Amino acid sequence: MRFLLSLAAFSLLGLAQPAFAAPERIEATYDLIWKGFHVSTAETVTELDGSHYFLGINIKTHGLLKMATGGHGTFEISGQLLPDGGVQPEALDADGYWDGDAFSQKLRYGTDGHLAAYEATRPEDWLKKNAREAVPEAMKTGPDPASLFVSLMQNPVNFSADAMDKPIMLRSFDGEAVVDWQLGCAAQPVTLKRSKHSPITGQAFECALETTTVAGKLLKEEKAKKMVKRGPRGRRKAVDLADVTPKVWLMAMGESDRLMPVRAQVPSEKGLVGLYLSKLSMDGTANGTSGR
Repeated sequence: MRFLLSLAAFSLLGLAQPAFAAPERIEATYDLIWKGFHVSTAETVTELDGSHYFLGINIKTHGLLKMATGGHGTFEISGQLLPDGGVQPEALDADGYWDGDAFSQKLRYGTDGHLAAYEATRPEDWLKKNAREAVPEAMKTGPDPASLFVSLMQNPVNFSADAMDKPIMLRSFDGEAVVDWQLGCAAQPVTLKRSKHSPITGQAFECALETTTVAGKLLKEEKAKKMVKRGPRGRRKAVDLADVTPKVWLMAMGESDRLMPVRAQVPSEKGLVGLYLSKLSMDGTANGTSGR
């Protein structure tokens, strides 16, 4: 499930003005591409209405990945938009199927923002492999990984830095682990050319995304994971997966120049997975295919 929600988190990254004067609805579809194959789709709906938000996420696998895992998942997340630009989640419901097993998760939060109730269903072998240390009670507070990006929507990124040396720092809690997120974006945009996976072109900001688990760490230390990359002259070279930083490209979209993620590269043991924004509708009106 953490794999699915991580993909959803990439899909929901959007940045805008500090307040929402009128209800907004954003529908975005992202395609995941691995070695040229369309392996998964994430369909997202974000609704912002006054002081509340709702996120709906539907993730489906395709082709070889569907044959191997049969994976799919749905997520529904709701909460409050706070005056200071933050968010306070109220509920998260998730369920799905991955690699022959069903999963589900339910989180409920109190009025103070702390976790009030937690339920999860996992396969026994998954629980043994992914046993984690206990999270201190004081750290059991939102936002969840998806909701923290709604917080970013209310706080525009400052692109005044000359390089990615002034990152935005965020913290999430998904019911099992507390994770620090670090997002650093280049000051100058780059030009994205048309791709066969996405019609969107234009000026975009390249950002690096790093995560660190600070509580709820795995009890069993994981072996260092490797990823094969092609070096000079096409030679293959194994590198530590932890040394390959995920990247995301943000572009101003719509009349309000809302910054939306349009592409991303996520490292995995099977190689780089590409994320492409293939469809976008803001307030029910289809957006153009180029950025500003």
